[in-house]
Amino acid sequence: MFRPSEIVLVSSVTIFLLYKLWSKKQKSSRPPLPPGPPPEPIIGNFRQIPQSRAELTYMEWSKQYSKYTLLISLLGAPVIILNSAKSAMALLDKHGAKYSDRPRMEFYAEQGWTHTLSLMSRGPTFRKHRRMFQSEFTKKNCVQYRGAQEEGATKLAVRILENQEKWKDWIVLFATTIILDITYGIKAEGPNTQMYIETAHKGSNAISNGGQPGASAVDVFPWIRKLPHWFKLIPSLEFARKCYPDVTAMHELPFVGVKRELASGITKPSFVHRMLQQIQDPKLEKHENPEEDVTEADIKGAAGALFVAALDTTSATIIMFVLSMTLNPHVQEKAWRELDTLVGRDRLPTLNDRERMPYLEHMLQEVYSCEDSRLISAGIPHKSSEDDVYDGMFIPKAPDLLIYHPSSLVIPNAYAMCHDTSLYYKPEDFEPDRYISAEEGGRGEPFPIGHFGFGRRVCPGRYLADNGVWIAIATILHTLKIGKKRDSEGKEITPVPEISTGITTQAGDFPCVFTPRFEGVEKLLAA
Repeated sequence: MFRPSEIVLVSSVTIFLLYKLWSKKQKSSRPPLPPGPPPEPIIGNFRQIPQSRAELTYMEWSKQYSKYTLLISLLGAPVIILNSAKSAMALLDKHGAKYSDRPRMEFYAEQGWTHTLSLMSRGPTFRKHRRMFQSEFTKKNCVQYRGAQEEGATKLAVRILENQEKWKDWIVLFATTIILDITYGIKAEGPNTQMYIETAHKGSNAISNGGQPGASAVDVFPWIRKLPHWFKLIPSLEFARKCYPDVTAMHELPFVGVKRELASGITKPSFVHRMLQQIQDPKLEKHENPEEDVTEADIKGAAGALFVAALDTTSATIIMFVLSMTLNPHVQEKAWRELDTLVGRDRLPTLNDRERMPYLEHMLQEVYSCEDSRLISAGIPHKSSEDDVYDGMFIPKAPDLLIYHPSSLVIPNAYAMCHDTSLYYKPEDFEPDRYISAEEGGRGEPFPIGHFGFGRRVCPGRYLADNGVWIAIATILHTLKIGKKRDSEGKEITPVPEISTGITTQAGDFPCVFTPRFEGVEKLLAA
């Protein structure tokens, strides 16, 4: 007779051997994995990925392995890098259901971004946040915000003319005041506006300097979030905790202000006012699943996400535009000719002019993708929810490991896509004419993709953000010349700003000079 312990031992060994045989058969019958750099034992490619500008390393690996789709390993879990628009669209758009999830963003959760749509895992909360944004910020609905964006762009040009040393501050103020109005109904001249602006900047700093999403020690080892606050040996954890009060205040302060207004009977045409009124309506039908019902916490989180996303992307893009114009004066001259022909010098451009101005449109697309802007880096990671096959390669779903958070990541490298030499001639050059169609004598290179995300994770506020950026750069170009500053000896200073790494890439300070483009600009802006 076998003893119970022997039966358990034999059964366990048998099951293990059968599993290994089955696993080996599965591996032998499936397509090969994508190529990639050899991993080190246990840690994989962890030490080979730089903390800053990882997208450049991913690009070099594509050249080395002659493939746009790469596989790397982080502590044994697979990470798929998509370095081409073709692979990103095939997986994230056409197979969107498999890749619409996010890994847990523990670092940003520690900062306080638990109700932020772009970082949220798939589920009931994600779906209701998506519905809120999609109903509010369709292309058609964003037309109602054009007047505020055009007025804000005019004030931006006026402020730069009056005090150009603070031009970056004025760009951030432009982005902040518009989104404050749209989100909370807070006007630029309001009594507490400066407090809200300062709070927003602190929240923006937290999300812009957090490094590559999903790649911090807090993300890889989520259990370290339980360490006591006096433990100061993990820089990413310490930074996240330091940011938490600022992120919380950014969500709380303007939201509480709106609730106070509604309690006093004051209503405004803002996102938060409308959403709070909807959930307080006694006629509102409830969902069968209570998790599908929108709560105050959902509205607060969605508003905070909208606030910081619009502030960050809008200001970062306009600042990168200024850098690009400083370095490429010939582009300004072509834009001026188009503006003078189609707008003239007796009025300012409006968003209604956009469809008639192809050069400005091409210039904006180049700002989104050019080498000098460095706006686009590796995108926020997606998570594969099941195994897949693409281009003869096996795309695995990472197993849930017990030691650390599973890095089942799919990273779209938007920077590499915009610098794909098979699609773009000299992609490092700032050349808006690259997008002129072949029928019109151009090369017909495709518009860049990725700056607003992919598939079911595409930014729902993209029309609002895109309109804000376009009217700002059109107004600046129409009224101002942007050039290089000169040193004490009269020599031009070529700017080379530092670039921060986070969810949004930001350019540091750099010198430039603004002058009125033609006589009468001041009077035109004051009209």
